[in-house]
Amino acid sequence: MLIRGPSPLLPAMARRVPELPKALLLVASYMDGVDSLPQPRWRKELIRLWSFWNESQQLKIAKQSLTFVNSARLYNNLHGSVPKLIQTRTTTISEKDIVVREDTCQRPPYHILFSGRITSEKGIYDILEALSLLSKQKVDFILDLVGMPENIEFMPELWSHAEKSGIRDRIRYHGFKSVGEELFSYYRQADVFIIASQSSEGFPRTIWEAFSQSTPVIATSVGSIPIFLKNGQDALLATPNCPAELAESLMRIFSDSDLRKRLIHNGRQLAQENTLDARAKEMIKKIISWLERT
Repeated sequence: MLIRGPSPLLPAMARRVPELPKALLLVASYMDGVDSLPQPRWRKELIRLWSFWNESQQLKIAKQSLTFVNSARLYNNLHGSVPKLIQTRTTTISEKDIVVREDTCQRPPYHILFSGRITSEKGIYDILEALSLLSKQKVDFILDLVGMPENIEFMPELWSHAEKSGIRDRIRYHGFKSVGEELFSYYRQADVFIIASQSSEGFPRTIWEAFSQSTPVIATSVGSIPIFLKNGQDALLATPNCPAELAESLMRIFSDSDLRKRLIHNGRQLAQENTLDARAKEMIKKIISWLERT
């Protein structure tokens, strides 16, 4: 029995069938998001207490299970407590989603894409600062934002920041787009995809999406990203909280066709090797091997 977590139902589901061996796929931690919730302090504390209880129950089950995690942070948190722990990659990309493009950045304005949850934790303000540096160098670009902001106050704050940075008229906000052709079309229109996460996280789904559409990637070297990607081969990796490095990476992609084509080819190859079907088959092999030894 494979159970995905975290989930409010995970402990109950596991207890319901005690006779069945269980494998867990853990992709996040409820505790990580409590402080950023738009809730009163008293309610946050109640949520924190429930999240702590849920994770303690989850840990009891994980100690007796084969447990997959999709981030270095989760792996490090559980290593030593969970005997059978495997770090893996998760994706929603299928083989039919892969699109071949040989190159991008053929002419300005260069389209720079950010897709996903629009928050400061994803480095959106660092991206704006990097683009302000490019604007001062007279680089012609457009930033396409696709996704939902973390709260209703965030977009007015972002527009104000962009106005002060002198790049307000270079930003296009497209809102939320469903995963699939509606979303993938923005990747295919983009010359480069950028994500500038400030702290540890799992491997972002959006990087797989960019790879699958043959879009070169700039990311920060946090969490599982530097574990799975080679800097300069699969993507350009920058130091977190460093807009100057992001700006330099963008200029490298705009100006170096050999680098760009290498990133596009290698990224697409990684996406092909890590489709949903491929990852599922790999997990099934590991689960079968574990069951045979149990």
